[in-house]
Amino acid sequence: TETYGQEYVVSKARKFKNQKAAQDAHEAIRPTSVLRTPEQMANYLNDEQLSLYTLIWKRFVASQMSSAEFDHTTVDIDANQYRFRATGSIMRFAGFTTLYEEAAPEASAQDTDTEGKNHTLPSLKKGEAVTLQELLPKQHFTQPPPRFTEASLVHELERLGIGRPSTYASILSTLRDRNYVDDSDRKFVPTELGVMVNELLVQCFPDILNVSFTADLEDKLDKIEGGEHNWVETLQNFYDPFVVDLQNAAETMRDVKKEFEETDEVCDKCGKPMIIRWGRFGRFMACSGFPDCKNTRELAASKEEGDEAAKPAPSMDVKCDVCGKPMALKR
Repeated sequence: TETYGQEYVVSKARKFKNQKAAQDAHEAIRPTSVLRTPEQMANYLNDEQLSLYTLIWKRFVASQMSSAEFDHTTVDIDANQYRFRATGSIMRFAGFTTLYEEAAPEASAQDTDTEGKNHTLPSLKKGEAVTLQELLPKQHFTQPPPRFTEASLVHELERLGIGRPSTYASILSTLRDRNYVDDSDRKFVPTELGVMVNELLVQCFPDILNVSFTADLEDKLDKIEGGEHNWVETLQNFYDPFVVDLQNAAETMRDVKKEFEETDEVCDKCGKPMIIRWGRFGRFMACSGFPDCKNTRELAASKEEGDEAAKPAPSMDVKCDVCGKPMALKR
């Protein structure tokens, strides 16, 4: 009230229920007094700490501020036998957005202009004449959903009831560490290896590789923690069908590492044909004379690049701590 005025204060204090996936006392910072403003705390915190404190303080205060008010407006413009429509919103009262506003979910570039709901419209009156300044003919097609970012993937996990705040970081790091995805413009793009692993697992473990199984098991674990479920029975119900699926997978799952694809390339060391194999980092080119010849090459590498790779690795100033010889830089 002192800072923003009475109109920004809610008539009754808001109270919030914990989300199902919330883990109490896991916060880095929990507000203790609204009177400790970021400006007052600036002398006691470094830049990163102050940024974090400011974010939490603003969200804390904004949760008790009045709602923002918008007029959603649709304008029809008649031009001869055609009718053009513009939709948008006009802010009438800023409310809590004066202090804090969450960023909208990231959308694909194609989605940005398909709807004008977020556009700000000028003040117009019924019957007012407008002048055509420019006509931009565009054809829109249904677009696929945008690729996941870190934030949107965590949001989807929360929505589906998968994981907990303490496990989201490990889920994201596993996708990267095992080369299941590439980061492209901060978006997750599945790699060839990731697509292959996903297909094999979904094919052999359909009961486990689905979101309902994970969310249901998370719920059962919560009930075990609360003493409402028998943990032995829960494990037994999971393990019995899992053993059967595991045995079937051992017998029927494709052994991708033994599969290979012939190419027209020849090995620059022994002259035998090069073949394409699968490895832990995806597909690569290897000599068909393995294990006698262990020459390998990146799949996208050209003959010149292969010749370059065959050259001795450059020596470094670092010495080997076992024999004392210079260390060589290899990939």
